[in-house]
Amino acid sequence: LLCDSALLVIDAVEGLCARTHSLLREAYVHQLVPVLVINKIDRLHLDLGLDLNEAYVRIRELIESVNAVCASMVHTAKLDNVEAEGEAPSKDSILGNLQIQVQTQKIETNKTSEARSKPQSTPKTKSKLETQSLTEDELESIWNFDPIKGNVVFTSALHGWGFTIPTLARSLFKTKALRNTDPATVMKPPVLRQFLFGDYKYNWEKEKVFKWKQQGAGAEEYTMFAEFALKPLWEIYEGVSEATVSVGLKSELFTDGIHVPVVNGSNNYNSNANNSTNNSSNKKSANAKIKATTPGMERVISSLQTGSTSPFIISNNTNNER
Repeated sequence: LLCDSALLVIDAVEGLCARTHSLLREAYVHQLVPVLVINKIDRLHLDLGLDLNEAYVRIRELIESVNAVCASMVHTAKLDNVEAEGEAPSKDSILGNLQIQVQTQKIETNKTSEARSKPQSTPKTKSKLETQSLTEDELESIWNFDPIKGNVVFTSALHGWGFTIPTLARSLFKTKALRNTDPATVMKPPVLRQFLFGDYKYNWEKEKVFKWKQQGAGAEEYTMFAEFALKPLWEIYEGVSEATVSVGLKSELFTDGIHVPVVNGSNNYNSNANNSTNNSSNKKSANAKIKATTPGMERVISSLQTGSTSPFIISNNTNNER
């Protein structure tokens, strides 16, 4: 293969499929560095209607299930290598080809260094064991997907967006989304990303990070991933849908086609008004335009500013049309 890495794309709604296991094994045999891509994050809200914390828990459990499959695969490969010890590894051995190549390269390097220096007192068998254990540790690290390390990508291929935890940490730091009164307490990206995925919540009053408990969590008590990663996306989808319905068109984002989110405890959608709107939608659809002042677009603009977009680039100008 003319590549050194593999993108393992998994549907956020469907999760692991039968084909996923064979693809993981194939990438492992070809010694590729894997990157987990969780696609269709938008469907968690648009199709399933999950709230922020429910979506986070589903994504976390999906990553845990993938890691469990990978750990089992690596462990099976270790057992195959132990059974084949002292014999030429077969083609069916998953780990054999990989470790033979790594050990051969390092043995040749050791021979070259020994020729240039004094011979070492450590026997060669010991160096092989050390090389083997080091390789196994590296394999376990490579095949463990952790969003904090940056080997997990959260995407929506249909809508053309994606991010990782390191890029999200840099964006939040750049836009000063975590506005601390004391500049000394501002978390920089290397520290911030340690808390952006996990059971952590941010207390705005105390400006500190606390442990988030799934049981007993309040309706407005979100994890940091839910608050800073998912919430802006949810707001954008709901805002665009609300703006679309407000100008007399049918929203294509949500499955019901007329979804208008609950804002401040009240739903702005009126079925009678919508019926009358549908009767005249044919006349209005040709001239319908969504502007920055259209109801719902203020939520979109505010959410866009949470990311890497500067507030000075997007403004509530009446001339801004879409």
